[in-house]
Amino acid sequence: MPLFNLVKVWGEFVAEVLEPGERLIAMGYFNPDVYGDSSRLERTSDELDPHELEQLHQTGGRPGQSGRWIKGFGWTGLQLNPNRTRRLISGSLGSGSPESVAGRLWRGTRDVETAALEWVVTDRRLVFLNRLSGQPPKFAVHYAVPRSVIGSVRRHSKLFFQWGRCELTFTDGSTFAMMLAALDVSAANRFVRALSDSA
Repeated sequence: MPLFNLVKVWGEFVAEVLEPGERLIAMGYFNPDVYGDSSRLERTSDELDPHELEQLHQTGGRPGQSGRWIKGFGWTGLQLNPNRTRRLISGSLGSGSPESVAGRLWRGTRDVETAALEWVVTDRRLVFLNRLSGQPPKFAVHYAVPRSVIGSVRRHSKLFFQWGRCELTFTDGSTFAMMLAALDVSAANRFVRALSDSA
């Protein structure tokens, strides 16, 4: 069990930034800086570096999406595919086009200036909040996804302290992984239960 219930501790402050009549169900910490394979989340041309742009123009294929373990051989010897290694150890961060639900969520929660976000499940949405101040806490909605586009959610632990990892599948077929805690599985269980129960 968690040391304290964030809904009870911060619920009244979170309610200030929710929509009128929206009901808070569950809440927890979310760190967007998760180590994993992001190659299946397609990037737009302006997000590619010069080397990747050259590969795109030469082959027509998106960089990094190869499923092969070995990329090739070079003067340093065997060149392994780092995406496959990350996928084995930490799993995939998701899949989908830039316009997919997962693609937009990935962009909406990465490169966050604050150290962490709080996730909030309501009867209407999955919301990511920035905590702007300490006492009393002030929150701002950073990104939100309607519950209607969430097809399913499951716990999917990986190696090396990723027991609190969850995966979302959206109605457009895209997927997104969230790391809610390294060791504490109760956070992941609360998240799955809140999104699985009918509002």
